[in-house]
Amino acid sequence: MTEMVPVFVPRESPNDETVTVVALPAPSGEPVQSGDLLAEVEGSKAVIEIDAPCEGVFVHLTQLGDDVAVSGLIGAIAPLGTTPEDALLMAKKLVGASGSKTTKKSPAAQPTRPKDTPPVRADRPAFQPESARFSRPAIEEIQRLGLAQEDFAGHGMVTLEMVRARAEGRPAASTTNVAATPQTTAGRIAVIGAGSGAYQILSILLRAPQSEVIGIFDDAPEKAGEIIRGIPVRGDIASLYDLLEGGQADAMILATSNHPAFRRGILEVAKARGFAMANAVHPTAVFDDNVRIGGGNFIGAFCYFGAETEIGSNCYLSSRTTFEHHNSIADGVTTGPNVATSGHVTIGDDVKFGAGIVVEPGLTIEPRARIASGQTITRNIAAEETVKTRKTLRGA
Repeated sequence: MTEMVPVFVPRESPNDETVTVVALPAPSGEPVQSGDLLAEVEGSKAVIEIDAPCEGVFVHLTQLGDDVAVSGLIGAIAPLGTTPEDALLMAKKLVGASGSKTTKKSPAAQPTRPKDTPPVRADRPAFQPESARFSRPAIEEIQRLGLAQEDFAGHGMVTLEMVRARAEGRPAASTTNVAATPQTTAGRIAVIGAGSGAYQILSILLRAPQSEVIGIFDDAPEKAGEIIRGIPVRGDIASLYDLLEGGQADAMILATSNHPAFRRGILEVAKARGFAMANAVHPTAVFDDNVRIGGGNFIGAFCYFGAETEIGSNCYLSSRTTFEHHNSIADGVTTGPNVATSGHVTIGDDVKFGAGIVVEPGLTIEPRARIASGQTITRNIAAEETVKTRKTLRGA
């Protein structure tokens, strides 16, 4: 071999335009052999292992946490004997020729907790059906109308729309965990994220007569002004917070199943600042007796929830997800299509499932575990453990 060999990110899912670099086990500038593991990248449905197509000196062109375009360069292999410095120079020329782009993670893009708000506990409090919390505009409207906060016991997060609905004698959906059949949240709803997930969320919200979508909000400057299903991208996420504070929106919902840390940050901001999270529930979803859900959940077509199951907040549950009886599902859980658990399964915060996964009865999957597509889970899964299918992807 006398030339640089590029190492590209393969396309494993038609839904992914980018993947996230989650491991770089091969040091940059060091020799590798054909078949050595170079990198692991995570898409929406699986963790993919990328192996060396040949021997040589491997050079990183990405860092941990970077978003890399599908078919983009993740690294390159120089001929054996090339110094690390020369290999890096050769790799940079290769990047320039290919036009490949990598997106660095920006801390500023992550939601942050305002300085004047208390920290949020990571553990999820027990379900309390008689509790109620109030957004600031709701409190002001209650005082203006001469109502009592006690009148809203059992309604979870009380929004401005809910107060006005009570004053006008019309029904409004509660945002708490409820034993009645969960429904899409009523009121003025804002959608966070202008990617493919927005189409899924909007397909539910725009068909729900009790909901009004006021806009889409995304921090990516290139998304500004886009129109998705007739709904404009109105601004960044900070501008949405201003609308919620000012009573111009009642609740928000995330339209992305990727980037668990980002999803967690949005939920923590909502809790700290008293913002309501809306549910988008497909009308074909089935809920058995005494199913309880939090707020901010996307529930896709033909999902099923068995008796006495509890779902947390900010979950993204794709079509035909089945959580059988007596399951406990924490906050931030995401699933691909056709994920099915048996009875008495416990799933921790921010667990991410691919597609086509089966979980046997009575098991526990601890927080932040990641389960690749096509798995049958027959044992407990530890916190932050990745269960993956090895895929050997060679060459360009």
